[in-house]
Amino acid sequence: MEAGEGLIEARAHALELVVRVTGDQTCYVALPSRVVGVLNAAAPRLPLPLALTPADSGGLRRRSSLSRDTAGDPVVAAQSSANRGDPRHAHPRAAQAAPAFVAWAGAACVSRSETELEVPMAVAECVGLVDGDACRVAGRVDAPFADVVELAPESERDWLELLECAEDVEANLLTQCGCVVEGAPFPFWPGGGSAGQNGRFGSAGGGDTAGGSKRAPLRLVPTSVSPRGAGAVARLRLDTELRVAPWRPTPAPAAPAR
Repeated sequence: MEAGEGLIEARAHALELVVRVTGDQTCYVALPSRVVGVLNAAAPRLPLPLALTPADSGGLRRRSSLSRDTAGDPVVAAQSSANRGDPRHAHPRAAQAAPAFVAWAGAACVSRSETELEVPMAVAECVGLVDGDACRVAGRVDAPFADVVELAPESERDWLELLECAEDVEANLLTQCGCVVEGAPFPFWPGGGSAGQNGRFGSAGGGDTAGGSKRAPLRLVPTSVSPRGAGAVARLRLDTELRVAPWRPTPAPAAPAR
């Protein structure tokens, strides 16, 4: 099977790639150029949701133990990579039935590697990946485009930041993010984030934050996605309607009855 065919056809063996964390301020990932060539020839609808499952017996962390304040720190990324293989840092859960999802919209790896999947640090944190993780990657070509997505801030901090940049959400979220999964948080950069070298999100290039927002990303959680496909995933397009609800604290657990 030619590299990349497993991303667009129902095959028994998905493509296996190694995660490389980048400092890009976007929710889009980059694929090896050989894979990009195959996908371009097949011309799937973009953005293309990619389902990620761990290549080993461990499950994706789903919510990284890394602090949100360290997102984008190359030292943290290096430490995370060095921890692989240490049982004290093993994946905490067994293999997941449901994959994590990221979006691809045409970008090729800046490193020119033919075995790597480049993932922005903030996205990697949300889906539970660290630098050096091996993943099986499969495209969801049948994922629908969402007509309506209801969102909520993940925390009170996110809500307070969201109040300051409500216009940014309307103007920029649908260019920064290509797919969403109901219940799965994703990052958003107030101020616009950073695009690729030709000025389009999801394009090749843009391996740093030059020209992008200097603020840390806030996190939003899709609470309802309609319509959505298998795995509760859907693509976004520029006319997807976004509805943002205010932050609500989680009620304290009730005291046990005496």
